[in-house]
Amino acid sequence: MNHLLRMEKKADESFRAYALHWINIAIQVDPPLIEAEYAHYFVHTMKGIFFERLCTSTMEPFGEIIRQGETIENAIREGKLHDPHMKTEFEEVYEREEDQASISNSAEQSDSSEDDALD
Repeated sequence: MNHLLRMEKKADESFRAYALHWINIAIQVDPPLIEAEYAHYFVHTMKGIFFERLCTSTMEPFGEIIRQGETIENAIREGKLHDPHMKTEFEEVYEREEDQASISNSAEQSDSSEDDALD
């Protein structure tokens, strides 16, 4: 059961894919969960805007929570909602460029250190 509560949606994972992965593990719990517990425990694995928007839906059927989660996901993608806990595409590109620059600088410093050692 603790494994279910520690699960997290990956950044590159769709809401539906995460929900289906989560429920496939949840149905194997012994003793079995009752219907209302699936929604409750699933919503409590969410973070940011997903938790904020779904926390009042824990009494809904699991399928309805998936539908609501997909609506939230689409609204984020369309720029209608902003989740401060999620990186935007711009932030991800910026981080990749910074990482690349850092790697380049490290390689240049290493090369110049080797040149100094040879002198």
